[in-house]
Amino acid sequence: MCTLTADRRDPLNTSYRRLAEITGVPKSTIFRVLRQESQLREELVYQEGQAGTSKRKREGKDLDVAETLDKWFFIVNGKGVNINSPILKAKSEEFAKRWGRNDFKATNGWLLRWRARHNIRFKKANGENGSVDNETAEQWETTKIPTF
Repeated sequence: MCTLTADRRDPLNTSYRRLAEITGVPKSTIFRVLRQESQLREELVYQEGQAGTSKRKREGKDLDVAETLDKWFFIVNGKGVNINSPILKAKSEEFAKRWGRNDFKATNGWLLRWRARHNIRFKKANGENGSVDNETAEQWETTKIPTF
């Protein structure tokens, strides 16, 4: 990686061509970096605390639906409700209709990318949270146990 020293870099008088010659980086790359400097600095600050697992920060094309689903998911999940993929798909399509996005389809790929962006994994619930309700237990007891 090439860095410029203060004496060789004068941002007011140095042309893109001269910077390209000094650094060995294409002129278009220098132009893009200087044009997006503030955005790149923000992303760098954001990624400092992360392990650097992603190469690019990507946002989905249905950002309003995803943000609404984010808020709903973290509220409901915080209350201890078990949520699975079909529930997330149904809710995201419901939110899309509320936003007037009738062309939205919650595909498996969309859901996988949404879950990956937020590091959401579904785990089997154990203990009290994962226990079966009494009605289901009684039904199983009367129908399944006699067959053994």
